[in-house]
Amino acid sequence: EEQLSPLEATRKSMDEITSALIGIALVQRLFLTIEAIQIADQILYANVVGVLHQVPVQLLVMIPLAPLAELAPHEQQLLARVRPHE
Repeated sequence: EEQLSPLEATRKSMDEITSALIGIALVQRLFLTIEAIQIADQILYANVVGVLHQVPVQLLVMIPLAPLAELAPHEQQLLARVRPHE
C-alpha cells in the first residue's frame, strides 16, 4: 500500500465517497418526516456538523424561587455526630 499523508488520505476517501451512488434516506424530525438526499458534492455542505438533540421549551407556569430561601442552609447538618477517638 502507498503511504499517504492525512490530507491526501482524506481527499482520496472523499473522492471515493462522492463517486458513490446518490441515496435517499428518510429522517424523522419531531413530528414531521423529511427526506434527506445524499448529494454528490459533499464538500460544499461539510460545514453542517451538528444535530439538534433537544428542543428548548418555554414553561407555561413559572415557579417562584422565594420559597426555596426557607430551606435549611447547607451548614446545618442533620444527625451529625463526632465519632469517638481511640
